[in-house]
Amino acid sequence: MLVIVGYIVVCASVFGGFVLAGGHMAVLFQPIELLMIGGAAVGASFVGNNAKTLKSVKMIFGSQAFQNVVSFICIILSFNVH
Repeated sequence: MLVIVGYIVVCASVFGGFVLAGGHMAVLFQPIELLMIGGAAVGASFVGNNAKTLKSVKMIFGSQAFQNVVSFICIILSFNVH
């Protein structure tokens, strides 16, 4: 729990300072960069794990709880930050 609070404080400080200094949050959203980083992460997980582990990860991604979390994140990211 303390780790989560720490992450929230760090993110609020970094992004809040960026906005207070006159930066625009939309500048930080780089979809091509997210595609490259996400693709590299997925590829590395295929290379670094065996078939049993990948099947269990597939079961987690197919679960209703995971889909709820993804939907929640999409709702949060869909807000306009102007």
